[in-house]
Order: sequence, then structure tokens, then C-alpha cells
Amino acid sequence: MNNSFIEVLTAIIISYLIGSLSFAYIIGKIFYKIDIRNHGSKNLGGSNAGRVLGKKVGISVIILDFFKGYLAVWLVANIFESNFEISIISGLFVVLGHLFPIFFGFKGGKGVATSGGVMLFINPWLILISVLIILILWLITGYESLSTLIAFAFVLFVLLSLKSTLISIFSIIVFVGILYAYRNNIRSLLNGTEKKKNIFNRFK
Repeated sequence: MNNSFIEVLTAIIISYLIGSLSFAYIIGKIFYKIDIRNHGSKNLGGSNAGRVLGKKVGISVIILDFFKGYLAVWLVANIFESNFEISIISGLFVVLGHLFPIFFGFKGGKGVATSGGVMLFINPWLILISVLIILILWLITGYESLSTLIAFAFVLFVLLSLKSTLISIFSIIVFVGILYAYRNNIRSLLNGTEKKKNIFNRFK
């Protein structure tokens, strides 16, 4: 890899800190005077925000989380003149920041929207295919969690195919983090107790 250690470290820090911002928490505190971490699933993602604070808030949080993923990679790409490898690393760490935010005791969201923002910047086709995977499998199985995990596995496969040792290492770390964020869903799927959810009633 031709990138200097300082460049990679800078990209990691910037991206992780941006990812650590939680719009579910910020909106809940400022406009509703509640800590979203004490309600619903206690998750700092758009789904929990939607269930606790209403569909409009949930959608707003998803859009903002999506934007922060895009922003982190855009910012790092401009700082380092669109270096592709550093852009990928930036994307991985903004997702890690969302999953394990330093500002909120390392307990964040599940990383779906933020990953989408990253993919939109790096390769719009990647997010299009991933969304199609989620929608098709969700419609067939009724399981949002299973569909999303399979889509993440597809993205991991694509990143590993780039044959970059650094990207491969960070990709695996992020995927393990996502599996951890979905641990309760995975347990429920294995036990046969995961609830099916109508794709048109996401926040119910």
C-alpha cells in the first residue's frame, strides 16, 4: 500500500468520529426531552427512533445516518485526493463509529443506513444491488434482519474480492461488528422466534 500511516490514521479518526454522532439521540434529547437509549430496543438507529418517536422521526434519522456515511467518505476522499483505498477504509470506520460510538458508551445502531451512504459514494451500483437483495429476500421470507445480513455478506464478498489486505482486514472487522449488532436477531432466527415484519410497516 502506498498510503502513509498518518494518512490512514487521519482518515480512520475523522470517519470514526463522524460515525459516532447519533441523530437518534440528538433528536430525542433536543425535541422530545428523552434518551432514546432508555426506550424501545434501546438502539440508536432509525428503526428504534421510529418506533419510539414516530415514523417521521425514524425516516429523518435514517436519512441523516445515511448522509453521515456519505459525508465521511466524501470528506476523506477530498482531503486525500480521492484515493480509493483510503475511501474504503473511511467507509468502514464511519460504520464502526455508528456501531460502536465513542460518545455513547460504544452502543450504537446497526449500521444499515450509514453503510448505504458509504456505498452510494464508493459505488452506487453496490447500494442498488444491496437494496434489491434486501427487498427481494424480505418480501420472500418476511425477515428484515436475515435479508439485511445476507446483503451485508454480499458487500463483504465484494470488498474481499478487491484483494487488498488492509481493506480485507477492516471489512472482516466491520462485518463481525455488524453480526454483533444483530446478535439478538441472529439468536432469534436460530431459535425460530424472530418475528416476521411486513415490509410496508417498518416502524410498527
